[in-house]
Amino acid sequence: MKRKSILLAIILLIFIFSSPLFLKAQKWGGSEHGSRFIKNWSINANAGYTSYFGDMSYYDNDVVEKLSSESGAAYGIMLTKDVTKWLGLSGQLFYGKLKGGNNNITFKTNLLEYNIQARIDFINLFWPDNRSNFGIVGNAGIGQLLFNVTTFKFNEGQPIIDEHRAAVPEFVYSFGAGIYYKVTERIGITADLNLHQLQNDKLDNLVKNNDFDYYTYLSIGITYYLSGVFKRAPTSTARIAHSGIRTQ
Repeated sequence: MKRKSILLAIILLIFIFSSPLFLKAQKWGGSEHGSRFIKNWSINANAGYTSYFGDMSYYDNDVVEKLSSESGAAYGIMLTKDVTKWLGLSGQLFYGKLKGGNNNITFKTNLLEYNIQARIDFINLFWPDNRSNFGIVGNAGIGQLLFNVTTFKFNEGQPIIDEHRAAVPEFVYSFGAGIYYKVTERIGITADLNLHQLQNDKLDNLVKNNDFDYYTYLSIGITYYLSGVFKRAPTSTARIAHSGIRTQ
């Protein structure tokens, strides 16, 4: 039942962000009011690394070792609506892996997060007449996290394996920054680094010092801008306007 509830929550999140787009797309193309809502949507597919920071992280100051020893592959998708030229609202879903430990104990973590976030384009904020294709973005958001941790304790003989699975989605908040470049009117490339803070100390299955664990998501992505994709030919208005006129 819990898995079904989580799946329904994810589906609901996607539906909330996508349904207005398709509902407005059903309106006849001559409606300026309808087409205005369809504008300024984009979808981003991203991939990179999630990195662990907690009681058992030893390479916080060594980027190469952090990525090789305490990180794992991650990928996700994000849907964004630009409310203004400098402010956007996004819904994101992504999956990642973490690892870490020492000679006596190691762990592996799988995580799934869904969140909503506000995104500010600083260049467009401070230079409203900006016409360049480059941007610097800051973001902050809240979400829920599902994760399971497998711990391996090494003594004499076979290792002792312990597994912890989050019983309910954990609250998480995030903030970060990124850059983007619009290659064409439809395609852009992105690079982002975000920090995700948990409200518990169980990401590594080790509770110590009452310090909450957190992780980062370093990613690159491709954005597809949807503006105009669902726009119909502006013939419906003319047809309606002339439908009541008959030639004499």
